[in-house]
Amino acid sequence: MSRTPIREALLKLANLGMVEIRPQAGTFVSRIRMKEVLEANFIRRELEGACVREAAKLITNSQRNELMFLIDQQKLDHSTQNPKVFSRLDIEFHSAIHTIAGNSMCRNIIRDVRMFVDRIRNLSLNRPMELLQIIADHFAIATALQKADPDGAERAMNSHMDRVHRVAKILSPSTRKISRSPMYNVNFQFWHVWSSLDVLYQGALLKIMLTIEAAAIGLIASLLWVYDLMSRFKQAAAVGQALLA
Repeated sequence: MSRTPIREALLKLANLGMVEIRPQAGTFVSRIRMKEVLEANFIRRELEGACVREAAKLITNSQRNELMFLIDQQKLDHSTQNPKVFSRLDIEFHSAIHTIAGNSMCRNIIRDVRMFVDRIRNLSLNRPMELLQIIADHFAIATALQKADPDGAERAMNSHMDRVHRVAKILSPSTRKISRSPMYNVNFQFWHVWSSLDVLYQGALLKIMLTIEAAAIGLIASLLWVYDLMSRFKQAAAVGQALLA
């Protein structure tokens, strides 16, 4: 398996500031920097507002139904308290609006900047009240879109985006503690970094992980075979000594 796709994926994440590549040390997930979070949210707020305004002018009945279906899914998932699934549904809701607006470049820029925003937002998804407030925000946005109201949709979206500032103030002390934790680089952002990769890179990483898993299983099987062989050899040696005696 070529290392090129993995190298390209890590370089992409490094260019975005999501990981730090330290020569002869390794690759580490970057610490959460509040200044970057707020700067990224400023960009995202403007783009999301523009997208939802455009979507309000173009939305069809089937697309209105799709948005309400996604909100129903979010309500259903809220009852199961699964933050990872809820985050995916949140991304799907916003992506649906970007698709309705029909601006792929805007969607791609938002995808890149939201990685910084989501790093702190994801910390708040373990709070049930936060999930309910996000669902209420999404419902307000969808309602304005149902009415084909660009101004109302933009106001609802701006209010939704401003939530990041409120969450940042609440979680700012805890993010400093988490980013200094030894376990932070191991698992805190793995699933989010994974979701940020293109499908090509995800496939390449998955193949490598499966290859490593297969190699590990093969190694274990080989060790068991050697152990069994040595046991048989010892038994044969013991039998030979008994016969000689």
